[in-house]
Amino acid sequence: MVSIRNLPLLRRAGSQGFEAVREVLPDYVEHTGSLMIKAKTAESSTAFLQSFVTLAHSLDVMVIAQQVERIEQLAVLSLAGVDAGQGYYFGSPK
Repeated sequence: MVSIRNLPLLRRAGSQGFEAVREVLPDYVEHTGSLMIKAKTAESSTAFLQSFVTLAHSLDVMVIAQQVERIEQLAVLSLAGVDAGQGYYFGSPK
């Protein structure tokens, strides 16, 4: 199984980050919480998240959100089509 973790590298790398997803074709990508937090409060972040999920799904890549801590975040992630989540909302690490 191939994965890309900690997706903020996409923000820094711009289109090169998207190219990495296309070239590597991982089974899944994990998106860190910074975008999840902003997605609740900024329409542009939500639009970016939805666009990224659409791109990933078009390549048969699953999207996992990290640092899900509140029901509001889960609602945004669900609307965006994110496949899975992890974080304190689901339970604390053991």
